[in-house]
Amino acid sequence: MLTALVAACQGDDKQATKTDETPRGGTLRIGVVTDVPLSPLDPAKLEFDPAITELQRCCLLRTLVNYRGATTEAGGTVLRPDLAVALPKVSEDGLAYTFRLKPGIRYAPPYDDVTIKAQDTVRAIEYALRLKSAPFMLVIEGAREFQNGRADTVSGLETPDDRTLVVHLAELVGDLSERFSFAIT
Repeated sequence: MLTALVAACQGDDKQATKTDETPRGGTLRIGVVTDVPLSPLDPAKLEFDPAITELQRCCLLRTLVNYRGATTEAGGTVLRPDLAVALPKVSEDGLAYTFRLKPGIRYAPPYDDVTIKAQDTVRAIEYALRLKSAPFMLVIEGAREFQNGRADTVSGLETPDDRTLVVHLAELVGDLSERFSFAIT
């Protein structure tokens, strides 16, 4: 398998000077050479490829929770909130996870006037279930019925308001938070 990831940043035409601050602005141009089809870059339709997964994680997608993309020694294996304010609150019986989204997070241009809502995560999961590309989400109450066309929605995905997602499980799992770091969510 041949995989390469190349990225270059281009700012304005002025000569960059070294400072202690992280540069901001400019254009990120990315080229990927891989034997996995890239059209489209839809996480629910792509086969697993480490380079594409990393491209999505670092540069293209945001999830409720994520990993830093660092070495283990530097905390890269520690799950952290991304779009969520904190890691989810888990019910005493372990069958309900509540995620709270950060306020005011918006999509990238040209949709930068659209605020990200909890319902967007529900739509992403339902989309992936329709494509049968999210078997790890079948632990959610009603996910199997939805995937098999016996329900119009996933009954275990509740959005009491725009910033709250409650996930009700049909069975206990110890890694639901981690599953919400996958690109399809």
